[in-house]
Amino acid sequence: MSYKYNYNIIIPISNVNENMNRSYVNDAITTQKFYFRTNFLLKDYKNKTMISAKDLEGLDQSYFDKNADSENIKEMTINEILNGCDKFYFKGILPILFEYIDLYEDPLVNRYYKNHLEFLSLRAKGILWTDAKYLRHFVLTHPKYKNDSLLNNVKYI
Repeated sequence: MSYKYNYNIIIPISNVNENMNRSYVNDAITTQKFYFRTNFLLKDYKNKTMISAKDLEGLDQSYFDKNADSENIKEMTINEILNGCDKFYFKGILPILFEYIDLYEDPLVNRYYKNHLEFLSLRAKGILWTDAKYLRHFVLTHPKYKNDSLLNNVKYI
């Protein structure tokens, strides 16, 4: 998909390292911001027929310049990265994937993949807890847990 549509999601390794450091924080998915490229598109994508004038609204030339990292790489929450961010005119990864899935003719295949993407969307929004958050909550609120980091006497069920 990346090659066919000419997407560019590359960010400098220093931003990747910072993203990794931030990801270690508890509930990082809802509490942290991560560096991400707000423009996926390379310059020649502008000439493709599938892009409309509406898609280009509010965008300056730097949107199509893959070297303009300071203008194109922003800090966003996982929700903004996946579902979009109006502040940066960023459509989001999931809406683009939904459009791509719509190219398939089989409605069962479409529904299968869309269900998984909707699940990710709900996790990013914080509506559905991550497994880590659920387990943390389970242990910390268990009546037998004594806040001593020991789980010896805790029965899980």
